[in-house]
Amino acid sequence: MKLSALVRQLDALFAPVKVNDVAINGLQVGGDWEVPRVALVVDARLSVFQEAARQGCGLVIAHHGLFWGNQFPLVGGDYQRLAFLVNHQLALYAQHLPLDMHPTLGNNALLMSGLGLPVEGAFGNWHGNQIGYFGALPSPRPLQEYVEEAKTRLHLSGRLLPFGSPQVTRVGVVSGGPGYGDILDAKHHGIDLVITGETNHAVHALAQDWGMNVLFCGHYATETFGVGGLGGWIEKELGLPTVFLPEPTDM
Repeated sequence: MKLSALVRQLDALFAPVKVNDVAINGLQVGGDWEVPRVALVVDARLSVFQEAARQGCGLVIAHHGLFWGNQFPLVGGDYQRLAFLVNHQLALYAQHLPLDMHPTLGNNALLMSGLGLPVEGAFGNWHGNQIGYFGALPSPRPLQEYVEEAKTRLHLSGRLLPFGSPQVTRVGVVSGGPGYGDILDAKHHGIDLVITGETNHAVHALAQDWGMNVLFCGHYATETFGVGGLGGWIEKELGLPTVFLPEPTDM
């Protein structure tokens, strides 16, 4: 498939997700060549570009792309990454918040699906966007018991801040890095447990003082779901082979 045709399909897929973002979403690097294979990654970095080229990919789709709305000098590692893409005719397409928030293929929608929970509503506050989803359990569960089940279902490890209710009735998920707005809005929505990504020093005091349970499972780990789901969509709907290239950070 020509890159231009593929980009049109991807742009249309994410067009309904209206969002304020610090990232430049869409095609970041590329001309218009045939794409025999697509690589899916969480982070745009030189090592995954090299592996994508080795595996004969014409496009890399990243959750965290190279360009974030501010001009900056293309020197050092930034130059090396861009130069590699150009020299190997490898395109880069990125979707940041739209891939967190997409109602079926997004990180948070797929986290909820992995937990087997119907989506009841949205929560969180990041640049005016409600990013996370929440839903109710069929019946209350003991906190520690449910946390272990959730980690098993999602194939994630995690660290729990057990400052809230010892019983879980409503669970919220927000991938990546949580902020004050996410935790406070979760409290407002009656969420007993927030499952999120990157550990946050400031959130410790916030969760303790507001009486919230927060399970940190890693920024990278919680954001593999969306690129995995998007890869499946590309194969099913567009008939293109894809490959997920892992580069875990344990963060």
